Amino acid sequence: MKRACLSIGLAACCLLAGCSTQSVRAPAYNIKPGNVCVIQDSSNRKVAYNSVIKGLKRKGFSVKRVGAGQTKNCSRVFSCQSISRWQIANYTSNIHLQYWEHGKLVSEAKYDAPTNEINISKFISTEDKIFQLLNEMLPGTRTLPSKYNSR
Repeated sequence: MKRACLSIGLAACCLLAGCSTQSVRAPAYNIKPGNVCVIQDSSNRKVAYNSVIKGLKRKGFSVKRVGAGQTKNCSRVFSCQSISRWQIANYTSNIHLQYWEHGKLVSEAKYDAPTNEINISKFISTEDKIFQLLNEMLPGTRTLPSKYNSR
């Protein structure tokens, strides 16, 4: 009986606590701010995209907004694609960031939030999450404030 109750309790905790996942692949060298073209996010809600623009500018980059097919004259390109969902409120469920230099992928980050209806941990500050990911993706640049930064 105790074993059954423990199993049910653990299953309930897992259902309620579904954690977000993220991965960051950063370069082994420091990035120097400069000109960067940022590809428009194709999502319907531009919170993540606008946070990337804001964060890159605060890190010292000069940002040029371009369409997906307009990067020919750009030596540095940053891409932000995100998905927002609605469950009680809007939340950013997926973020995919990529940073390219001279056509080579230099850095990449992915964030995925749980999509079960019970979990409230998915309701994050999108701007703070973007700033944390930018800090990890672009070593050597100014650190942006984020409540998700490693302490």
